[in-house]
Amino acid sequence: TVRCSTEEAKLIDELLAAPMVELTQIGSALQGHYGKHGPGPHAASRLLTMLARSKRPDLAETVVKWMSVAGADVNLYHYNVLIDAFAKAGQWVKACVLLSKVGQGKMRSDEITCNATISACDKGGEWEMVLELLNAMVQGMVQMNTIACSAAISACAKGCEWVRALGLLCAMVQARVQANTITYGTAVGA
Repeated sequence: TVRCSTEEAKLIDELLAAPMVELTQIGSALQGHYGKHGPGPHAASRLLTMLARSKRPDLAETVVKWMSVAGADVNLYHYNVLIDAFAKAGQWVKACVLLSKVGQGKMRSDEITCNATISACDKGGEWEMVLELLNAMVQGMVQMNTIACSAAISACAKGCEWVRALGLLCAMVQARVQANTITYGTAVGA
């Protein structure tokens, strides 16, 4: 559970009430609350999480952009929150764009980054993209896991690709990735 101070809650309310999401407007609000360089890593994590929970991934992304411009520390956790927020908003393309930004910078994607992006594509019905991401995940030395594989099986099932769904289930067994009841149920339903 993310808890924020009364002052942070006021800032979040101010950001949410803004009619437009402009970098200068966001920057002004952040500087007024946190100072010239904006929030530190932990405060930024709380802020981004609260904006994501408010279903405002666009606003959270603008906060991250401003932090980068201001020289604040933007880390993988911040990108993971953003990707997850866009995934929950059904914006799989944006989640993929953010994943590619992680790969271009100093950060390396982890299981959370990959899982959130794969889940976003699953929700968007993009089974081919899900399979590409799962393959890239393995090639990028990120451990294949139950969440990613279950989302991939789900995407294939939604795309009427039952052979691929069952192939993924077999690949999980070979890779010693633990399947759960959701995984089996989705594969059987494919």
